[in-house]
Amino acid sequence: MTSGAGATTRRARRIELAVVVALLLAGTAVRVRLCWDWQFAGSDSYGYVALANELHANGRIALSPKEGLAWWRPPLYPIFISVVKRAERAEMSGGPGWKWIEAGQGLFDVFGTGLLVWAMARRLGGRVAGGVALGLVMLFPPTVIFVAAALTETLAMFLTVATVAPLILLRDRPRLALALFGAGVGLSLLLRTDGILLAIAAAPFVLRLPSWRTRATGAAVALTAFLVAVGPWAARNLAHFGNPHLLGAHLDRTNHPMPHHAGFWRWLTSWSRDFHPLGFRQACFYDTRCSVNVNDFAMDGAFADLDDRAAVDALLKQRAREGISEGVSRGFDALASARLKHAPLRVLVAWPLTRAATMWFSRHDEILQSPTWRPWKSVVVPLMALFLPLVALLVAATVLGAVALLRRARPPETREAALILLLPIVTRTLVLPFFGYAMPRYAVEAMPLCFVIAAAGIALLASKGARR
Repeated sequence: MTSGAGATTRRARRIELAVVVALLLAGTAVRVRLCWDWQFAGSDSYGYVALANELHANGRIALSPKEGLAWWRPPLYPIFISVVKRAERAEMSGGPGWKWIEAGQGLFDVFGTGLLVWAMARRLGGRVAGGVALGLVMLFPPTVIFVAAALTETLAMFLTVATVAPLILLRDRPRLALALFGAGVGLSLLLRTDGILLAIAAAPFVLRLPSWRTRATGAAVALTAFLVAVGPWAARNLAHFGNPHLLGAHLDRTNHPMPHHAGFWRWLTSWSRDFHPLGFRQACFYDTRCSVNVNDFAMDGAFADLDDRAAVDALLKQRAREGISEGVSRGFDALASARLKHAPLRVLVAWPLTRAATMWFSRHDEILQSPTWRPWKSVVVPLMALFLPLVALLVAATVLGAVALLRRARPPETREAALILLLPIVTRTLVLPFFGYAMPRYAVEAMPLCFVIAAAGIALLASKGARR
């Protein structure tokens, strides 16, 4: 390398470092301002905080000193809250504990998710791609706002990226990469049940290994790391309940498991075109204090293609008498089976796909719906109108970037990396809505992977165009 070329390289590195530092500072400043006088806490948040309080006070994961051990929520988020909040108060009336939760999430978001996304995009697409991807992590509104919510989304984004990153950044050390990956899948599952979907990302990595023996060894390494991560929680649950309970349970508004939820949930998924009936409607149904009327489901379109209104009305009256009983669940399960028999393609394909579309293409304002309680109103409120177009643009850029990275002209390692990033996005998009979990915030965990694909792929396209 000549002295001139070396000086140019050093200058480029200094510029890159300055850009990275500036973006990290900008991302930190945005998060501080968002969290300064605002936080979001829903019913899930109070459940997590209750578990964390009991863990900090008495070393047990339970909702209160008077209740038995809890198994129905994955334990990692309550553990995180217990560590960062400690004994600080976080209640409906406020308290400094909320700020400690936000601060902890901000650190993971900026210096964890941000730097790993930057490193992956830089590896695949160069310096400009790394800077663009980092800028998206720091400033993309639909993902940034979750730093101020006492929900799992921010940590789930970090663990998604931290789980996948070793497969790209440590490609030449496959055993270490797969060990870190397996541990990441385990921790992701301990944070959220849908974390197990990340396991699909290892398929391209393992299959490119040179022999069946090395593939089997690599898979065994990943599985061992996964079992080490989830083992303590599974062992605790086996000892106390006779079941590892790795997949948690469907909960009601009081953060307790619903023993007979499945029939009604299956009926909802047999006709729901979007996530709306699967949100408030189901929460109200499982709360026997909440009045439910058959006309509510009619307004949601439940009877547009098959009129089982009379049967639903009879089951709602049975619910009013018995609560959420096994009989009520069986009744709704029978209605769901009838709908499946009547229109299998709609139930199994069309409605899950429409739910998948609305999971991504929505306003992404779930935690911003109260007009009187929003963060940084002079900036966030005008930006809310752009949330849907921004996500649509991100999806389009991700598709374009994926096509660029998967082209035959690319080196095999580039195509492999693209598949590693793309498979978790596609799996989440198809699997969760199929089972009815289609809230827009469930798309957020995949967005940092979209940042990498979009930035790296489009950078490669641009560089090829410039060479022409």
